[in-house]
Parts: sequence; structure tokens; C-alpha cells
Amino acid sequence: MEKLMSKLTAKNSQSVEDQIPVTVVPPGDNVTIKCSGSYDIKERMKWFRQTPGHTMQFIAEVYDKEVISDSLKDKSFSFTIIDNLYVINIRNVTKEDEAIYYCQMRGDYAQGFISSTFLIVNGKPDHILLIFRNY
Repeated sequence: MEKLMSKLTAKNSQSVEDQIPVTVVPPGDNVTIKCSGSYDIKERMKWFRQTPGHTMQFIAEVYDKEVISDSLKDKSFSFTIIDNLYVINIRNVTKEDEAIYYCQMRGDYAQGFISSTFLIVNGKPDHILLIFRNY
């Protein structure tokens, strides 16, 4: 049994390189998510997000500071290039924005995911439950 447990533990462990970077912000804040990694800024960049319990969703494609397609049509999201990095800016973050955000480089001959960030929106609960008791 000890051998089995040690194998299970070793198999389920993650190295630091496999972990997704986490950004935690309170609701209402602005946040910038950078696509950090090695890529040619002249290539097209696709952005995806995956909310907890759902499949990955395409959200935008950017080329040379121009948004080619944007499935969100949400004015709180903007996509651009800052300091030679593709970025997403989200204004007035809400709990619905909580997701893992992925960037994918799309070149003429290859494509691949560059990086990801888990955005956690952490703040006061949306509602408060009050319980009254009659004695």
C-alpha cells in the first residue's frame, strides 16, 4: 500500500513550470493580462478564455495593434500591444470575468499557445443572507 500511495502522490504532483500564473483583483478594478513568452510581434495573436466549468472560448484576434475579430463585443475589454507584448486590458472587472486567459500565436506555418493567466476576482459577496429567528 505504501508503494501505491507514493506512486499516486508522485503522479499527481506538479512542477512549478506547469502551474498557471494567478492574478487576484477585487471587483471594479482594472487589470492588464500580458501574453508573456517568445514570439514575433508581427504575428497574429488569438486570445481565449475558459471560465470555471466551461470549455475554452475564443475572444479576439489581434494583428499589429488592430483587433481583427472580437467575439465579446464588450467595451470593458481592449486588446493591444504594450512594450512589445500583446495584452488584454479589462476595465471595471466583474466576477463574470474570472477565467483562465490564454494567448495563441498564429504564424504562416505554425500556431501554439504562448502563455496563460488565471484571473481571480475576489471581493465582497454579491448578496448577504440574513436569518431572523423568533423566540
